[in-house]
Amino acid sequence: MKRYSLFSILFVIISIVLFPEITEANTKKTAVYFSELNDEYSQITRPGGTHTFYGNASPVDAKNKYSSIWDKQLKVFHSLKQDGYDVEIIDEKDLTNQATLQKYDSIVLVYGVLMTHEQRQVLKQYIRDGGGLVSIYAGARNEADPKLWRTNSLDLTPLIFKTQSWIWEWDNLSEVLSSGFVSDNAVKNLRIVPGTKTHPIIRNAEKTLGRSLELYNDRSIGEWVEVLSPYSGYVVPLLQIDQATPIQGKPEYVKRGTPMALATEYGDGRVIYIGFKMFDFLEVDAPEAEWRDNTRGLAYSGTHGAKDARVFLNESINWTGDNVHKKRVLQYDVNLTMSELRAYQSPQRDYVLYGTARVQNAGDTPVRGTLIVEVFDPNGKRVGNYERYLGGLTPYHVKAGPQNQSINPHDEKFVFRLPLNSISGNYEVRTSFLEGHRDLKGYKIRASSMYMNKRGTAPAVFSKQQPFKDVQRNDDAYASVENLASLGVIRGYGNGIFRPNAQVTRKQAVDMILKSTNTPVRKGLTLAASDLKKSSPDYDLIATAVHNGLLKIENGKVRPYEQMTRGEVANALVNGFKFQAIPNHSFKDVALSNKHYREIHILSQLEVAKGYIDTNTFKPNEPLTRKNFSAFLDRSLRAVQQ
Repeated sequence: MKRYSLFSILFVIISIVLFPEITEANTKKTAVYFSELNDEYSQITRPGGTHTFYGNASPVDAKNKYSSIWDKQLKVFHSLKQDGYDVEIIDEKDLTNQATLQKYDSIVLVYGVLMTHEQRQVLKQYIRDGGGLVSIYAGARNEADPKLWRTNSLDLTPLIFKTQSWIWEWDNLSEVLSSGFVSDNAVKNLRIVPGTKTHPIIRNAEKTLGRSLELYNDRSIGEWVEVLSPYSGYVVPLLQIDQATPIQGKPEYVKRGTPMALATEYGDGRVIYIGFKMFDFLEVDAPEAEWRDNTRGLAYSGTHGAKDARVFLNESINWTGDNVHKKRVLQYDVNLTMSELRAYQSPQRDYVLYGTARVQNAGDTPVRGTLIVEVFDPNGKRVGNYERYLGGLTPYHVKAGPQNQSINPHDEKFVFRLPLNSISGNYEVRTSFLEGHRDLKGYKIRASSMYMNKRGTAPAVFSKQQPFKDVQRNDDAYASVENLASLGVIRGYGNGIFRPNAQVTRKQAVDMILKSTNTPVRKGLTLAASDLKKSSPDYDLIATAVHNGLLKIENGKVRPYEQMTRGEVANALVNGFKFQAIPNHSFKDVALSNKHYREIHILSQLEVAKGYIDTNTFKPNEPLTRKNFSAFLDRSLRAVQQ
């Protein structure tokens, strides 16, 4: 056990009184990410060339040798350590371990250019659940698979993203950063100043400095900067270009006012992304460190503002380590519409149907996925299918580029040719959006239908139909019911009846969840329940639900036709969609001993089910109506991206 002198105790007390900001910093735990893989990658050289990527020939830039990334990580680590921060080192394997990351209030990525999809996802969840991230230049930009550069004549790490689009620079971290990558630019005479005076980071930094913050680089060789375009008003430009002389790249992207450091919030966490090499400005005295480039912690020649960079880094750690005032839940959604619909007998003696499907980002974060157009005949048989993968859609209000052009929405023309003697009747023309990457698909989150009245070979008449006559447009659950009906998840009771205020049964609920998650009903499963015979038409459905954790057998019974309580619905949705979150809210009527405690609070964390806000209760034992369950299920489809 350590012993402390009276002087030491008095020093601690005086420090708490006179320097509370330093004491606060010491109570927070920070990790700096050190990557041997990144440092190895920094030392290689590869020529430029061309690579065929998903059938398209793509140019590949040459890879030049960088200075040691390891030394840059050392500078940041020792800077924080010398300023009194409780700082530790994490490595590649730690970025795949959620439990390890949760030990830290903030994590710093220093030129962390290589990262896997799994590592980005774990980091994303860490931030959502309250962690802080400070990324200094080129964070998570390239794919970490060593085969893409160790044994290849070209450096393919920037190309092999599941996203296949320039606006997806950070793959699944794009939602966290709420910004798109615009351009890499080399500049000289770079001066960086605050982009705001009101954010706590800038306000506290300039208070510490006693003057305006300023960073200046007049190196003759210049430096590379990343230009980012915020998607959302939640993103605050902390630092911006005051002046820069373009050397390479598009000069219109490095004008005065171009953001160089951004701050945003995601879930319960906070993020800082710095688009220039701020570590080059830092200077530390750490002769004990194992420097690899013999830089010895010195600031690069031609950089001015070592103290400014250090204070800005410290305030970034302080801000990202604090709790958010209000959790930010991303709005992940799309709108689907169809126009220019025509159908008639063609000169080729078939029945041609064509139109335009439009998909538009209706949220505040990027989406990517597959636009699907299907045609169903009057008997419900699919007679036409068309798909188009879209690498990404920016939020609807975003403008980008030097001409401020919009890159959203997307219009896709489609044509179907049906046999001339196709049966007459009402055909459904359905558009849907399957979110996710080309080779890592998620769920269909939106659908919209138009109906084609075909009578022989005459031109068809198109109309929009209300899915159920007992669910009115002014009902708060109408949009959810309509969407689930268009997705084919709910069919109602026939004759346009849905019974929205009837209580949902356990069988009905799990049937809709399995359809929404595209989980096939398995045959051959056994069910140890005395109240459902194997000869029942619902046996395989219920057995699949039990097998996937959607239902529980209690006292030897599965009770498929009884009402489903709100707590049981929470269990079914969390297990059906495989939701993960760290609960940070407590309902008065949901004790820790409640068998659905975890699932109820995960749904609350993801804002799928908020409970009764006025009384801070969830009412876990009460039944749920069919329309309210539809609202929960509809929100679950889009909560996956949270």
